[in-house]
Formats: sequence, C-alpha cells, structure tokens
Amino acid sequence: MSLKMDPIQASSAEELLSLLRQQDITVPSRGLGQNKNHIEIDTACHLLSTLAATDHLRFPVQIIHRDKPDFLVESGYQKIGVEVTESTDQQYSDYHALRNQKFQNAFIEPAHFGKNKLDRTPKERRELLRQKKLTSPGWKGDQPEQDWAEYINDSICGKLKKLAARDFEKFEKNWLSLDDNLPYAALDINLAVSYLLPKIGKIWSLDPKFHAIFVESGNEIVRITANGTEILPINNLWEKS
Repeated sequence: MSLKMDPIQASSAEELLSLLRQQDITVPSRGLGQNKNHIEIDTACHLLSTLAATDHLRFPVQIIHRDKPDFLVESGYQKIGVEVTESTDQQYSDYHALRNQKFQNAFIEPAHFGKNKLDRTPKERRELLRQKKLTSPGWKGDQPEQDWAEYINDSICGKLKKLAARDFEKFEKNWLSLDDNLPYAALDINLAVSYLLPKIGKIWSLDPKFHAIFVESGNEIVRITANGTEILPINNLWEKS
C-alpha cells in the first residue's frame, strides 16, 4: 500500500498546526526505504506549517494528498493544486544511497558532484566511498549558487511540462513546492535566487502556469511569484528540543 497523508480539515491556524504536528514526516535514509511519498509529505507539511501564520493561506483549510497534482488545498474557499518534487543530482543521490547501503561509516564529499562534474560509474562511486581522505577540489566562488539556480530551473521546467499534460488537473491556483536536496551546503540563498530569477522570467506568462513556486532549502522556504520573492523561516513543528 502506498504511503499517503490522511486528509486534514482545520478552521484556524492553531488547529492546522496541531493536526500537522501529529503527522509522521519521517523520511527514511536514501537507499533504505525512502520513496517519493515520504518527500511529498515532509515537504508539504513544512510548507503548510510555515504558511499557516501568513496571508498566503486562508481558513478554513482542507488538505488532500492525491496525484497530479500531489495535494489539493482548499484555502478560504479557493482551490489550490500543489505539486511537490525533489530537486537533486541523480549521481549524488545514487552515491548517497550506496553509502547508506554498503558504506555506512564513509564520509560524504558532495563537491565531487554537481553541474559540469564528471559522471561517476558505480565502480568510481564505490572507490570514492572507500577513501580515507578528502580528494574533491571543493567549490570556487559563487559556483554553488550558480549551479543551484540551474538545477532549480531544470526542476521547474520539468514540472511545467507535467502541468501542461491533459491528465494533470488544474485549479484556480497552481503551486509548485521544491525540496532542495542538492549537493551544496552553506549557500548564499539570496545570491542563488538572484541567479534563478532571470532563468524563470518567462514562466509567469505561460498558460497553464504555476502561480507560486516554493523552494525549501536548509531551514528556509523561498517563495517566488511574478511579483517578487520572500524568504520564510521554516516553522518546524517536529524539531526535537
């Protein structure tokens, strides 16, 4: 049976936060049982808990986990389709899964992966995980921010094609929520977003289109619309003290 989040109905922000806090947003390690529904539930719950105290979410609210799009949010009598996806580098994901399955004590070197990096065969990924010292050249200047913008743009473009398909249901508002699992740490998120915006400038005139794009990166969610951007600290209800 596929993993799905139970429907939620809330008449206030306080009730929504209480119900979300009860959700199991555990995401198994990559390669150890993780699937896209784990990502969908975790990402959607972080988004909804963060938006609960903003005027981007109106009450009463009803949330249904479904498909094409992944969630239907009825917010203040407006229907919003929310598509959720993960933005990552496939080679990095495979490397991380291999580490979790076969090399649990190995350290991860993210800088071996990313845009314009060499493709690594399974054998080469194993050799990297057997190393006892750091061998990657690291990152130079603003390369992580530039690469991040390219990956996020790729993810948006891929989901726009899915949105345009006949079997993808459109609503009054369509949102895209991205979970950043890219191999970049300590990003300057403002700089990264500044590189992304020119790449996606034309998407706001498309029909159909996403009316808002949310990118969860680290402890923040970047909200991007045709009218501008804002960075929201994640309201992490599940964080243990």
